[in-house]
Amino acid sequence: MEAVHYFRSIHVETPWTAIYHRLGYRERFAQRDERMAAIVDATVNHGSDLLSLQGAACRIPINKRDDHRICLATGDCLISDKLVRFLRDSDEVVLCAATGGSAIIDEIKHETDADNLTRAVVLDAAASEIVDAVLDWIVGYMTRTIRHENKMMTKGRFSAGYGDFALPYQETLHRLMGLDNIGISITDNYILIPEKSVTAVAGIITAERKRQ
Repeated sequence: MEAVHYFRSIHVETPWTAIYHRLGYRERFAQRDERMAAIVDATVNHGSDLLSLQGAACRIPINKRDDHRICLATGDCLISDKLVRFLRDSDEVVLCAATGGSAIIDEIKHETDADNLTRAVVLDAAASEIVDAVLDWIVGYMTRTIRHENKMMTKGRFSAGYGDFALPYQETLHRLMGLDNIGISITDNYILIPEKSVTAVAGIITAERKRQ
């Protein structure tokens, strides 16, 4: 296992389309009430200012596999038929994580307690989509670092709690990436804190293997 890369300050463009989709609009400039549009846009910009975007990523070779599990060079085995299929062409995994920090969570709670539910919902949507965009940024970074090795990343990524990849593996990912180093803790129920924190697994494929 190579050293974990920690990204202490990340900037991504605000994913307006994704945020508006999450809020129920098909696109940002769909026909809608202009007063509400102004509130949404201002709230998204305010939420973006509150985010402290950090991330982590590491590469780990796959030592062995069968139809039900992937076993890593660290000795950890991930049991999931769907994950095995997702990584069927991969010789390594990339673990990645992103967080938006705690200030945005405090603001969402403040707006909820003040019964400003529209602002709370918009802040929640913005934080979720921006943190997800950070994962895209990290995957893009890793893609660039392996290009000279004649390797490529899998399309998409897989998260604990999805399908049969059980949520308790969140603890494994947290430990392997040392996420305490970027302020992410984990509860006894495998929930990441701050709330707007996510992890994922992607795969690395050699170009020769992809052509088989």
